[in-house]
Amino acid sequence: MANKDNDIIILGATENNLKNINVRIPLNKITCITGKSGSGKSSLVDGIISREATRLKKITSGIASEYDLLVRPSFKDIHNLPNCISVKQECVIRTESSNVATYSGLNNYFRKLFVDKGHIICACGEEVDNTVSSNQVESIVYKLLDDRVYDFYSLIIKNKKIEIDKIKKFAILHNVEYFQVDGKNKKIDLKSLGKLDKFKNFTVKAYIGSVDKTNLSMLNLYKFPINTIEVYNSASCVLNFSYQTFCSACYLEYQTKSISLFTRKNLSKLSGCCLYCAGKGVGKSFNLETLINKRVSVVDFSFLNIPHNGKSYKYINLQNTYIKKFIVANSIDNEVEFEFLSENNKIQFLDFLSEKLIKYIDHPKVQEFVIENECKKCNGSGFNRKATSVFYRNTNISQLLKLTIIEALSFFNNYGIDLTIKALHKLSLGHLSLDRKTTTLSGGELQRLKLVDVLAREADSYLLIIDEPSIGLHRDDLQSLLKVFKGIVKEQNTLLIIDHSPYVISQSDNIIEIGPSSGAKGGYIVSGDNNNDLLEKIDLCRNKDNENTISFDNINYNNIIEQSITLPLNRLTCLVGVSGSGKSSLASYISKKGNESFNEVITLNQFGVSKNKRSTIATYIGLSDELRELYALTTKAKLLDLSKSEFTPNSALGACEVCNGDGKLNDVVCSGCDGKKLNPYILSILLDGLNIYELNNIPINELKEFAPTVFSSVKICQSIQILNDLGLSHLTFGTGIPNISGGEAQRIKLAKYLLGNSHSILNDEQHNLFILDEPSQGLNPEDSFNVFKIIDNILSSNNTVLIIEHNDVLIKNSDYIIELGPKAGNLGGVVSFCGSTNDFFQQNENPDESLDESLDEVIDSDELYASAVLNNTVDTSYFTQLDEYYSKFKVISPDVNVLNFDFKVDSYNYYKGNHPNNDLFFNPFCFQFQKSSLVSYDDIQNVFYQLKKFGITHVEVDGLNIEVDKAQFHVDNTNCWNVIVKSHTFEQAFELGNGWIILKTPLNLLHLTTSLLSIENKVVGVRKITKQSFNLYYNKCSTCNGKGNINFSDLLIRSSKENVLDVAFYHELFAKVVQEKLLKKLKLIFLTFKEQKLFNFNKPFDQFTSLELSIFHYGLPSHKFLKKNGRKSAKSDFIQWTGMTDFLINNMKHFTNDMKKSFEKSLQIKNCPACLGNKYSNEFNYYLTELHNDKC
Repeated sequence: MANKDNDIIILGATENNLKNINVRIPLNKITCITGKSGSGKSSLVDGIISREATRLKKITSGIASEYDLLVRPSFKDIHNLPNCISVKQECVIRTESSNVATYSGLNNYFRKLFVDKGHIICACGEEVDNTVSSNQVESIVYKLLDDRVYDFYSLIIKNKKIEIDKIKKFAILHNVEYFQVDGKNKKIDLKSLGKLDKFKNFTVKAYIGSVDKTNLSMLNLYKFPINTIEVYNSASCVLNFSYQTFCSACYLEYQTKSISLFTRKNLSKLSGCCLYCAGKGVGKSFNLETLINKRVSVVDFSFLNIPHNGKSYKYINLQNTYIKKFIVANSIDNEVEFEFLSENNKIQFLDFLSEKLIKYIDHPKVQEFVIENECKKCNGSGFNRKATSVFYRNTNISQLLKLTIIEALSFFNNYGIDLTIKALHKLSLGHLSLDRKTTTLSGGELQRLKLVDVLAREADSYLLIIDEPSIGLHRDDLQSLLKVFKGIVKEQNTLLIIDHSPYVISQSDNIIEIGPSSGAKGGYIVSGDNNNDLLEKIDLCRNKDNENTISFDNINYNNIIEQSITLPLNRLTCLVGVSGSGKSSLASYISKKGNESFNEVITLNQFGVSKNKRSTIATYIGLSDELRELYALTTKAKLLDLSKSEFTPNSALGACEVCNGDGKLNDVVCSGCDGKKLNPYILSILLDGLNIYELNNIPINELKEFAPTVFSSVKICQSIQILNDLGLSHLTFGTGIPNISGGEAQRIKLAKYLLGNSHSILNDEQHNLFILDEPSQGLNPEDSFNVFKIIDNILSSNNTVLIIEHNDVLIKNSDYIIELGPKAGNLGGVVSFCGSTNDFFQQNENPDESLDESLDEVIDSDELYASAVLNNTVDTSYFTQLDEYYSKFKVISPDVNVLNFDFKVDSYNYYKGNHPNNDLFFNPFCFQFQKSSLVSYDDIQNVFYQLKKFGITHVEVDGLNIEVDKAQFHVDNTNCWNVIVKSHTFEQAFELGNGWIILKTPLNLLHLTTSLLSIENKVVGVRKITKQSFNLYYNKCSTCNGKGNINFSDLLIRSSKENVLDVAFYHELFAKVVQEKLLKKLKLIFLTFKEQKLFNFNKPFDQFTSLELSIFHYGLPSHKFLKKNGRKSAKSDFIQWTGMTDFLINNMKHFTNDMKKSFEKSLQIKNCPACLGNKYSNEFNYYLTELHNDKC
């Protein structure tokens, strides 16, 4: 027995919806995490275990970022966590250029193999040297060039900074006087070369000389590095020995072996891409049989089977005038039918058509007339002649990629086979060819392909996390996969699986069920009697009277040869069989041929639904505008003049200014928005107490409870109902499309189709065919019931549904079954059953007998490998302290007229109970105060402009009632904290005051707030205090950026009696560089901040106030302004002041070495004057705990 003290233990897990659960996962065993969709499985596995393992690994490896050190998932403690490898069930974006070799990583291995061990074989049979030798150069030049004079160069540096000393040595060694720079015709000498900007990159070639081929010996080419020699005819390069090589027998050109040579993408001139087909292996041409009508003349509007509007053919911009001009110029008779034209005229006109059409070949309306043929130049390989002339063991790269996995295994036998090929074979993917496109793979094949990386590592002592391994797999496939899993565990690894398959669950050593429901009602450990017979047989309301069928005879498609099937109409038919048996191929065939029998064929597969990383559930199904409109209609949004287009990170005004709406900076969560992607103004707009980020991240099945207003939209109501019926209500509107599983992707596509085509679906006069690929993917038996309801609704309106399935529940409740087999690839493709579901199960009364073979091999888990366990001794006291402060903190304002409340309702009850008749006010600068106690003039103007737009006519400034039009002339940083605006309701004051309400009493102004507020100290805290409010990463001091100390130097100052914009103010050592390089920048910064009324440095330094001195030395980093005509996306286009010392550090590139040494020597490390060394922002000093009576 293994020692339980070594088990993985998670204590107090509260990530997302987890309810403070404790979990034990035994090492060297298979543990299955199961439960309803949205119950908290991913929160535990991905949110805590995988993330924390990654974080600890970075820390122990010494590559942790600040984010890794300060932010971790939400749990109390974790023990014995091994290194982790995670295989997620993400929706894979499959493309035409992706194949088994590229997806598995084998392509990189093959390319390196051909570079290292490949041999270039000429068409004449001779082996070609990879590079040209020095004694070959002259003979090659003499053989290939004509009698003209050519220029010879030697490449010295390519796009690098000039190192003049090295170039001098080269010139002396090779007797070179002149050089060519960046391909310019003018040649320059060493002296001119030395004057070029040393900070810029250049390409420099030594000029060897200009001769004809009879005088080559004069150049002594053999003295130069051969791979640097280039030969030019005027500006055109005719020979380049850096990548060209030649057959010594016939002088045919080849290419030096490189990684680029063995790629089919046309990324550079050195790639091995066939230029005739762009590396695709197929060429496109027009199908004249379907495109043209031969029985009319070429000027007839019906000549092309493309709509014509009277003046031109639509979609291709082919106008009548173009056609007439061409036929006149070529003497083509416009009254004769096309089929009776001369052959010459036919060819002429078809060439003319092709030239016009080729530009629109990818247009959807033109695509139906396009056919693909194997490229004749590369014979379908996609590689050019030079790439396929490199051989490894008598096989070129194209031939190798055509091998199946089994053939590749044999090919590499005893030749240092790559572990990936073995892994592919272990996963029963031996039937796949290496160049098989991922777009043609079944869901099960692709799912197993994801596991290749895990098996290829042959790792031990790891925690392997695999999400939904059973997806797309037949029972036979599952049995094979479970054997592989047992083998992984036998190698002293621990396997953690998320799955719903009863078979996978039954074969696991340990089961953890999360539930009992989804969202807020989930997150608990539940004892699990999984009722897998819940939906053994469902009585669905289908049209039993329709006995019509459609037959598909003599099917020849992929691995299906000469097969025939019958498809019943208005029924649910299941396609079943082992992975790779031909189910997807048959579904694809029916999809293409079905248009002849159905009004429309709707195919919803597991292909990625969007390549855009910013695409979400809401944007995909077309709800984002509806949601944003609801926010734009709120009172506060109207006050700020916000339109619905600004409630998105894809908008310049809505995006977080720090990360430009990406949510991350350098793969680290943005500290400006905490990954929310939106700026604070947008996040301050609330609907039902939620900002748009919060609403988009509430599970859809909880929206009615937390955001009832969204149900005022009919479209949103319909969408929520359909998403719920499809088992997708555990997701959120903000869930990223790239992060959903294949099954979820398919159901999302179905939801989009149902929402956009409800009329045609319910139209009994139309008969549509729906083809679905595993619609129950990722659902437990109970959730599968909702999918049945959707399918039943589709069938009730004269439609037919065909699904590929492995889920026993759906199969048993179908009407008809088509089984393919018996195995995969060439051993599959045979229709072994085609008939009713009852007949299928009577014929297979004991379908589980083949699974009786015991998989319960005893695995000795006593020996635990210590190397597996990460450094769990990393100091966690910081996180313990965070938990402690958060559980016991209080907000204490030093101001006697400020009252703090925990919740809005508490503030309201105090107001109603004590001052119900007092006027309510808010400070319109409350949002600016969160950023800084000083407000810029631009912000002052904008705030009053917005108030006026909202209909507010007066404001109070220092107790005086002033028209809003004139208020900007009475407000600056001396009195902006004393500006108040009257509100008609408590709700309005609370929202526009960001939780800060002002009551005017006979004695004074009374401030009610749900956040920190100190008028005396000019501090406003975050509106909602959470655990992360105490996290240094999110609440760091802006002056020192959370370091607690800053660099300081006053060496620069020579005379404090001078103006800081006068050169005489600066130390004589820096005066020249300030005058020439820095003064212009300083003037722009200081003038900008003066115009913004933030500070004025245009006076002698000894007249600065203490605040101005602090700003001069330490900056005002919370403010930045865009230069005139500046780009928001360019950091350099913003004007910001971070203090004189920091300004000099950032401009040290202009210093001489003496200046650098003096300045660096003068630098002092001082406690940050803003946070006094505690690293936190100012508001943190006012959060007290019961543990401390002093400020934190």
